[in-house]
Amino acid sequence: MNFEGCESLVQLPDLSGVPNLTELYLDDCINLNKIHDSIGFLHKLRKFSAKGCTNLSLFPCSIDLTSLETFSLWGCSSLRNFPEILGKMEYLEDVDLGSTAIEALPHSIQNLVGLRRLDLISCNSLSQLPSSIFLLPKLESLEAESCKGCQILSNYEGQENMGIIVSSKVKDLHLRACNVSDESLPIYFTCFPNIEMLHLGSNNFTTLPSCIKDCRFLTSVYLDDCKLLQHITSLPPNIKTLSARNCISLTSHSTSMLLSQVLFFIIS
Repeated sequence: MNFEGCESLVQLPDLSGVPNLTELYLDDCINLNKIHDSIGFLHKLRKFSAKGCTNLSLFPCSIDLTSLETFSLWGCSSLRNFPEILGKMEYLEDVDLGSTAIEALPHSIQNLVGLRRLDLISCNSLSQLPSSIFLLPKLESLEAESCKGCQILSNYEGQENMGIIVSSKVKDLHLRACNVSDESLPIYFTCFPNIEMLHLGSNNFTTLPSCIKDCRFLTSVYLDDCKLLQHITSLPPNIKTLSARNCISLTSHSTSMLLSQVLFFIIS
């Protein structure tokens, strides 16, 4: 079922009468403001996309879509709530929530057991991620660039969460322009011990902490436009590429250390 670009569509009606529906496309229905709760229980639905529905504000409060493979709400800039996930979703690998107004993700996000990529780019209303994010067994890429109000794991309390944290398999972590501070930065290295690629550009920390050396799989680090960054004291053992363009406060000692230890050091 394809309603892409349908400007006359204001509310999506009850679709419980079509239980065999497998695909639903609502992209760029700019006047759509409500999607009926029945959409959340179409057990044969495999593909759902509502990209660019800028007036969409009412979405089902819960979903149980066991066959879902693709799901996108990118650009739904009026949408503040993400639904509770009632059952295990094994086939959904990619969730795109970029440029939405979603304020929180539910603890039940752990039911997205097949999820490999979570896109939260420019989700400026998102305050933090639930600890259950670390229970996602296949999550490899977490993108939260330009979440300027998003201090991920800002309520992290340390030891009692360690069993959850070490289970994280995220390899690609994007935190560019996320207001990452000196206080919060060590938390990310603890929470994502298996990262291979790290994007931290345009943040406000002054020191790259020594605990980064514990990220033994980390090979590429991007620090471009971290204008307050002064000190880099340690590097992970397998680092190959470090980019520090426009890091105008970086000390000469740190620069010399990087030149001697990093295979590809980019600075300008």
